[in-house]
Amino acid sequence: MISLNIGECLPGSSSRNPRFLPGRGSCKGLPMIAISPHRASQPRRWACAVMLCILGWVCQTSAQTPLPGGGKSAPAVALNLPDVHHHSPAEKTVSLTLGQCLKIAQERQPTLAALRASLNAAIAGRQALDTIRGVSSVLTPDLCLRKQQADRGILVAQAELAQAEHDVNYAVIRMYYSVVLAQRQAALAEDIIAQMETYLEFVNGLIKDGATTKEINVDTRDTLLVYLSQLRGKRTEAILAQERAMAGLREAMGVGCEMEFLPADQQLPEMNLEVEKATVVDLACSRRGEMTLASVGVEIVWLETSAQSAIRFRPLTRTFAAGSDLHAKQVPQGSREAEYRPNAIGLEMPSHLVGDRTSRMARSAALGERADAVLQKTKNLITLEAENAFLKWQETRSKAKHLKEGAAAAKKLVERVRNDAGGSLKKSEQLTTEVLTAQALAAYNESLFQQILALAALERVTAGGVFVQFPGR
Repeated sequence: MISLNIGECLPGSSSRNPRFLPGRGSCKGLPMIAISPHRASQPRRWACAVMLCILGWVCQTSAQTPLPGGGKSAPAVALNLPDVHHHSPAEKTVSLTLGQCLKIAQERQPTLAALRASLNAAIAGRQALDTIRGVSSVLTPDLCLRKQQADRGILVAQAELAQAEHDVNYAVIRMYYSVVLAQRQAALAEDIIAQMETYLEFVNGLIKDGATTKEINVDTRDTLLVYLSQLRGKRTEAILAQERAMAGLREAMGVGCEMEFLPADQQLPEMNLEVEKATVVDLACSRRGEMTLASVGVEIVWLETSAQSAIRFRPLTRTFAAGSDLHAKQVPQGSREAEYRPNAIGLEMPSHLVGDRTSRMARSAALGERADAVLQKTKNLITLEAENAFLKWQETRSKAKHLKEGAAAAKKLVERVRNDAGGSLKKSEQLTTEVLTAQALAAYNESLFQQILALAALERVTAGGVFVQFPGR
């Protein structure tokens, strides 16, 4: 039997992955049970039924994962979901902070509920293996190794759930501030439209009274109409973008459209963070759920070699894959388009192995070498993603700094121009100033939003190793 501590399965562990050792992998010393007298008349039929039950139990639970604390069974995960008050149209729309939205998402997102159910199923499957005793265990020579694989299956389920929680947080943060951005852009467009309409009313009055000048005339009116049509289009885009973002936020939170609320934040926060690229990469490689999945997968595949060694006289045997679908989780595909993205690779294991003991062990060992390559590829991809996230954060931080200066200068410029004109339109250059100011402020808002997304991506990539203290969190 191969013995391995649970800590060796975690990312960053210095322990080598288990390999098949000759002479090991068997389960001895298991107790026998006596057949009661009234069953003795049908011993063969009874033994066949036990063997069928054992095969069903083992194959159903062999792909599950380890329990913390040396393989002891853990209690099932129970969710206490609070009641969320759904507001009728007559009621005032409630405001939710980012922290409240994140809390609701962790409790109500169906993706997380599904993964918690999978974790509970893995735990139940591992506990079922402990019920196989006596003659049943003797008839299953690989039972102890299947238990080790099931222990590691629980680690897989835990890692998937942990990574999904970070993915949900990222989705909520992104959608929450998408709503705030749309609100800011709509308010900005509304302000400029109001000013342009004031100018248009003034120019129409001059044209009606025949008091036009060289600077302010019919051409000015037409220019205003062009600007207004474009600004109104931008306002419509922002309003619809807000509705789309709210729909995305509700989905990320796991609530329906009957729950009416708005983000409590009215401004996009200016965030700052000091972190080194090497720190981001180290955190990503040590904390990401994908690394746990890959490293534990290596352990499970190499344990299969030992399990095949324990089964001596069967030409056709089932593997741990018979009770699970290795291809249920899609492997990310690469892209060779404008945005380059390399391919990922996944584990392989057939549901059955054919041949004598030596042939089955050889094939399983070859697939174990593939699992080693999958682990290395996973680490390389996570490193690449972490580096890209860090560089994106540096880019957005620098851009936001420059656009902030431009937005501040544009505000001062438009205030001076409006004060000098006394609320009226004296020069056509005023229109250019208004439009230029709107563009500068809109660009700054967008840069703040991209900065927020970059920070949220850093948190997701490092699986919470980089924690961003957004307002209201």
